Amino acid sequence: MGSSEPRSRAGGGGSAWLKCGLLRLLATLDRVRPRRDILPVLNYHGIDEDCSPVSLPPGEFAIQMEILAERDYRVIPFREALDFLARPDSLPERTAALTFDDGLESVFTAALPAMRRHGFRGTVFLVTGAEGNRVSWEREAAIRPRRLLEAAQVSELVDNGFEIGAHTRSHPHLTELSDEELDLEVAGSRDDVAARAGRAPETFAYPYGDHDDRVVASVRRAGFSGACTVRPPGRRMGRDLYRVERFDTSRFSGHGGAVGELFFLSCLNGVFADYLRIKMSLPWFRAHTFEYRENSRKQRHG
Repeated sequence: MGSSEPRSRAGGGGSAWLKCGLLRLLATLDRVRPRRDILPVLNYHGIDEDCSPVSLPPGEFAIQMEILAERDYRVIPFREALDFLARPDSLPERTAALTFDDGLESVFTAALPAMRRHGFRGTVFLVTGAEGNRVSWEREAAIRPRRLLEAAQVSELVDNGFEIGAHTRSHPHLTELSDEELDLEVAGSRDDVAARAGRAPETFAYPYGDHDDRVVASVRRAGFSGACTVRPPGRRMGRDLYRVERFDTSRFSGHGGAVGELFFLSCLNGVFADYLRIKMSLPWFRAHTFEYRENSRKQRHG
């Protein structure tokens, strides 16, 4: 490979090619605009064939890793990305951070082999109190049966240079908890990860991206050095290390082949964030986003 063009494989349909056209147009316009100040932080969940809202097939993930390798990207854990983000003038080109929420077993069985092939490292955010070592907190039938990482698998990930972060004990909406419940979820998960990984975690990921000032304060009190959300960055990343933006790869669901690869390339150069802003300006699309549905749910339940 080596070309900046995605591989020409089937997939997408007519509407998908319209999306490709928009992404290509935005990429062209981006070349005459000021340089972006972003370090792409990519967010994954399951690397599997389950076709759930948080799945990415192993073959597609492997292609993404090849794209990063062919473009000479340095792929690092989230904790190392924080060091760059803390110094505004230090953001290096061709550096990306990979994160995996929940601690699903597929990180070990599918993601690790593809990443190890290229010498890549990442961060896994563990949910530490799941019942029966399965995704017990989700209502989606396609997600609940999934297994989580075993202790030995966590240890092997650490041996391969992975960072282990915390993602609460039960994956709740943190803004809906009392102060006592909040601290138990945040600080408790830090203690749990320390016991499993052999060292206290330094980073945290908000379940569902749900956070506010009170939640951030709890994360700080627990001793974390930074935390990440599920919002994509704009032309410049925010400097709040407790609200670091990420590109959520679950948005690629249903876009395989050349379309999915173009979306991935657009995350690396930041154009995907521009694409989302345009899409969000359309009323129908805005009403079907995760953030809109979550805000509506909270309003309905007081």
